[in-house]
Amino acid sequence: MLYNDAYIPILGNRHPAALGQRSERVWWDIWDSIGPLIASVIATGKAVWVDDLLLPVITGGRRGQRYFTFSYSPLMRDTGVVYGVMATVSETTERVLSTRRLNLLNAVAAAVMDTRTIDDAVAAAVAMCADQPDDLPFVAAYVG
Repeated sequence: MLYNDAYIPILGNRHPAALGQRSERVWWDIWDSIGPLIASVIATGKAVWVDDLLLPVITGGRRGQRYFTFSYSPLMRDTGVVYGVMATVSETTERVLSTRRLNLLNAVAAAVMDTRTIDDAVAAAVAMCADQPDDLPFVAAYVG
């Protein structure tokens, strides 16, 4: 791997050891997801593009939800043989999670609009939140 300074935040604590290493060694924790894409680029010589792919990258010993939009493009010799892959990567985690959570808030608001009692409103809100365990692993409702 060769990369520029803009890629360092994506690497996290893998930098600087990642420099010069093979991708499958650096990205061992997500290789099952990205390896086939890279292999496809090498085999076909055709680029791939992926929007907002969830990659459960391990950072600091913990697996986290991180989303990425990226493309893999072939690097070709004059003979047409692929000798490498260029990755253009942008982390989209903040935008993806913000959008998902805003959609949840809108769903909760819509669910409680047609309720007539506090108990019904709480039940509707909790039911909506129960469908989003990644964003809301715990929900408490306090009624005064």
